[in-house]
Amino acid sequence: MKIFLYRVKKFIRRWRERVQNFGDKLADLLAKWAGSWTYIITGMLLLVSWIALPLVMEFSSWDPYPFILLNLALSFTAAFMMPIIIMSQNRQEKRDRAKIDFNIELNKMQTETLEEVTQATESIGRTVAFVKKRMQAKDKLKKEVWDELRIQIDRMEDMMKILLEKDGESNG
Repeated sequence: MKIFLYRVKKFIRRWRERVQNFGDKLADLLAKWAGSWTYIITGMLLLVSWIALPLVMEFSSWDPYPFILLNLALSFTAAFMMPIIIMSQNRQEKRDRAKIDFNIELNKMQTETLEEVTQATESIGRTVAFVKKRMQAKDKLKKEVWDELRIQIDRMEDMMKILLEKDGESNG
C-alpha cells in the first residue's frame, strides 16, 4: 500500500508541475472575472455613466452623441477579452485532459497494486495450505506413533500379567 501511495503522490506532483504556469493562471483569473456578475454590473454602470454623464453635464466635447470613443473602448475590450477567454478555455481543456490522464494512470496503479495484493494473497494461501498439510501429516504421524506405543504398552501389560501369573503359580 505504501508503494501505491508513493506512486500516487509522485504522479500528482508531476501533474501539478505540467498544468500550472503564470500565463494560464492569469488567463483563468481574467476569464473568471469577465464571466462574473461583478464584471457585467460594472460594465453596465460604466456604459450608463458614459452615456448619461455627457448628456446631463453637457460635456459635449468629451464624446459626442455617436459615442465613437465608447465604441472604440468596447471594441478594444471585446478584442482583448476574446483571446483571454479562449486561452482560459484551452487551459480548462488541458486541465480536463490532465484529469483524464490522471484517472487513467491512477486506475493503472490501482490495477497493478490489486494484482500485487492478489499475488501476495495467493502466495499466503499456498503457504497456509502447505503448513496445514504438514501439520496434518505431523498429527497423523503422532497418532500413528501413539497408537503403536499404546499397542506396545498393551503387549507389555499382557506380558507382565502372564509373567506375574507364572510367578504366582511358581511361588504358590
